[in-house]
Formats: sequence, C-alpha cells, structure tokens
Amino acid sequence: MSTAVGNASDFRDISTALRDASNCRDLATDAANLWLELAALGVFCRGSCVVGDAYHADEVAFGPAIVEAYALEKCFAVYPRIIVRDDVREVLPTGTAISQDHADGLFYLDPLGNAFKGYRPRGA
Repeated sequence: MSTAVGNASDFRDISTALRDASNCRDLATDAANLWLELAALGVFCRGSCVVGDAYHADEVAFGPAIVEAYALEKCFAVYPRIIVRDDVREVLPTGTAISQDHADGLFYLDPLGNAFKGYRPRGA
C-alpha cells in the first residue's frame, strides 16, 4: 500500500489511493493501531476517515478530502475517537471494528474492538 503523510500544525493526515476494500481496511487498521500506540503513551487523539480527492507533495497536503477530514475531526470528534463517514463504512470489509456512538449516532473506528463486550464489573 502506498501511503502519503501530510502535516499542518497539530493535524496529520495519512492517505492512500482507494483501490479496493482491503486497501481501505489496511488504512483503517493503521489508523486504529496508531490510536492505540498513542493512547499507550498517554496521548489521546481524535480523527476521521473520509473518501475523496487529496493531493500530497512532500510534507504538504491539500484537497477536499483533507478539508473534510479536518472539519469532521474539529467539529465532531470532540473526544478521543476516529470518526468514520458512511461512505467509508460501505467499503470496509465485514469484521472491521466499528462502533456507533449512542449519544450522537456517529460511527467510529473501535481500536479495542470487542475487548470489553460482555464485561461486567465485580459485584454487578
């Protein structure tokens, strides 16, 4: 998978050409793994996954997808999570760890997957 990375202030984008669902899954997996690695260091980040046009040259990135990803992160990922737009969900293969927030209805990558599904606190 050929990826490109761009930076703007505290915003980092990682993008790839969307060739098929496995390519999209790999990028979603990379984003979830990065989220976990940063969380293990005590850095809880926010982000978004979108499909659209983007251009990368060296460390510079621009285009409608970059603008949309930034806007989703800024306005809707108000706590640590990586929001997944509906058209991204449609191309991700079955089994990709995605959850829906019950408060706002947005879907997000769930790096912990089913790790806590069925968990009951002691004495509950």
